[in-house]
Amino acid sequence: MAPLLAKLRKENISVIESALVNRLQEAELTITKLSINNSTLNRDLDHLLAFIDYHRGDVELIDYKVERYSH
Repeated sequence: MAPLLAKLRKENISVIESALVNRLQEAELTITKLSINNSTLNRDLDHLLAFIDYHRGDVELIDYKVERYSH
């Protein structure tokens, strides 16, 4: 999982292991990304999901949800 975390940090994405912390083969990550507008955020999210799906054979994305907050 270390390569995935390095990629996230390189993309200025904050990530924490939010659940399943003591399990050796499972982790739940909470990922946070700030953006100026929705189109940039959508592009970045699509890029991240494609990276996980196609380039990270050691990581299986089981589920995700997107929450948006605006001021």
